[in-house]
Amino acid sequence: MQRTLVFSLLMLSMVSISLTNSPVSAQEPPAEFKGTLFLCGGGRLSTDLYNQFVEYGKSDSLVVIPSPTQRKLSDSQQSGIVERWKKHGFKTVTVLNASNKEEANSADFVKPLKTATAVWFMPGTPGNIADRYVGTLTEAEVKKLLERDGVVGGSSAGCSIPSEFMFRGAMASHGTTDGLGLLPHFIIDQHFIKRKRIGRLTDLLKTNQHLIGVGVCEDTALVVQKDQLSVEGIATVTVCIPDYQEESGSTFVLKPKESYSLSKLQAIAKARIKKMAGEFGYRDFSNPR
Repeated sequence: MQRTLVFSLLMLSMVSISLTNSPVSAQEPPAEFKGTLFLCGGGRLSTDLYNQFVEYGKSDSLVVIPSPTQRKLSDSQQSGIVERWKKHGFKTVTVLNASNKEEANSADFVKPLKTATAVWFMPGTPGNIADRYVGTLTEAEVKKLLERDGVVGGSSAGCSIPSEFMFRGAMASHGTTDGLGLLPHFIIDQHFIKRKRIGRLTDLLKTNQHLIGVGVCEDTALVVQKDQLSVEGIATVTVCIPDYQEESGSTFVLKPKESYSLSKLQAIAKARIKKMAGEFGYRDFSNPR
């Protein structure tokens, strides 16, 4: 059972999201985020965004993880990916394309991740990425990369996979699933304004009031580093905090170069989880694996 689904069954009501300039307050912020997330909302990414990602990755060693499809990438396709990223500035580039979950969970498969400074998740179908890599040694090594101050990035579906909870596909009807849990207490959506996804995100938050929702526009990056969520690119990042009991939520927009405290948002989520655990006797399902 998905960790978040337990809470979904318990939350029966919510007042509509209120539009305010700042979120509700919270106390006891958690420790700073280790490493960097560089999550792009899809579309055609600018050279500037690529350059920033390469800089966060120290221009060193990149592992690229394509979205799983029925057909495995050909050698020429993988060579093309390697050459493109080398042109962007990485010294070494390795494509890791697991054929199945068993391979993604094998020690030999994850060896390149042990020395990598950066990981990039390619676009595709979010649910396919989750089915292949969530709960595997690949996930564990990606988390270790962040611990040693690496960067994890991605675009479109690759933007969503680091979150704790995610939409499986382009439509809300495709369902939801666990992400890699690199950013606990968050659900991240992409192509946010162009594909008008505010509705599906706020609807999900009505029954998952312990989550913080984030929507990332195309050609735009959500950057998570230390105690900051910041925005790079040409458009915006929308942050959605649902109402919970007597607490009023909020929805606010961050423009390029603007930032907000990550610890404040995580403290809101943790405080709500603590209340839910006390009310219903459930453990904290949001703890990262």
